[in-house]
Amino acid sequence: MDMTTIQKEFQQIRIKFTTLLQKYKNAYTKFLEFRDNDTTQTRYFSDQINNIESQLNSILHHLQKVSDNYNKDVHFHTGFLTKQNTTLLSKINTAKSNQTQIKHDDERAKSKQSILSNSDKRLQLRKQQINNYIYSDILLILLILLFILLFSFFYSKL
Repeated sequence: MDMTTIQKEFQQIRIKFTTLLQKYKNAYTKFLEFRDNDTTQTRYFSDQINNIESQLNSILHHLQKVSDNYNKDVHFHTGFLTKQNTTLLSKINTAKSNQTQIKHDDERAKSKQSILSNSDKRLQLRKQQINNYIYSDILLILLILLFILLFSFFYSKL
């Protein structure tokens, strides 16, 4: 039920209640006028007063029910919204925690990546150094062999 419907219904109840109060006032005034003179009229206005009282009481009872139901609904919805808010805050905190964990893991992955990159560069440098040593060793061995051959050739002629 939306607010405009509730307001219209309440306006109708208020108008009905006001007219019943006016009728009650008129019937009670007439009752007091005829109380001592005419018992038939007195009984008629007394019945009218009782009828109007029951209608007024039913309106008040209806308004009491509406108020109780409204309070129950407000209490229920407030509790429900509080639970939903708590759940939502929990999910937000979980999402923030997961985001922080992802950032931390991302930073660790970047750190590992940089370590791997650095170690790969070191391996490449080491390979290059080993290749240089191998080439220099081969060159030295060839030079030594060349000197040995030259010495042996030179001493063999002597």
